[in-house]
Amino acid sequence: MTQLYGRRSLSISLTEALRQTATQLKGGTALLYTPNQCQLAQVTEAGHLNDAVAGDIDLSAVFEARIFNPDYELRWLHQHRGQGVAVLLAEQPLPETCFDQDLETLEAFETISQQYLLWGKGTETTPSPGWGQLADARIGTLAVPVAGVTQERRVVLKTREYLKTVDPYGNVAVVEERLLKLGVRA
Repeated sequence: MTQLYGRRSLSISLTEALRQTATQLKGGTALLYTPNQCQLAQVTEAGHLNDAVAGDIDLSAVFEARIFNPDYELRWLHQHRGQGVAVLLAEQPLPETCFDQDLETLEAFETISQQYLLWGKGTETTPSPGWGQLADARIGTLAVPVAGVTQERRVVLKTREYLKTVDPYGNVAVVEERLLKLGVRA
């Protein structure tokens, strides 16, 4: 049995959500969506997000963010005027300093490790140390916070799915999925 704990805030800016979870998300990866792009970033010690050229990212245009490391995932969705809903998930109890509401603990009877292949092949360009670059005609180029990306070594997003019985007849479904990390696959 695996327990998944959560805390949330119903009206919080992404900057404040990052500040409240900086300790948990240290060294993590951010997947950010704006009207113009999908962008990857790294979480700094201070809870800021840096892109491939180590520049602080402007979060004002972000409408959805998923920020994760192997232990925690922060989800943020813009609602109105820079405020949004934030949820922090982990397999251990969360400190009350992270957001203002507890979510019901999910009890999954099993978890499944999954991985998704990111679009694009490695270009062997290194935008900065610890980063690689993917390219594809459909998406253009995308800087990824993963070292060792080449034409042959593709980037994968590793996740964990949580299974639970969903009805009185014993049917099972994936009821949650948490992002864990990016890696390379030959």
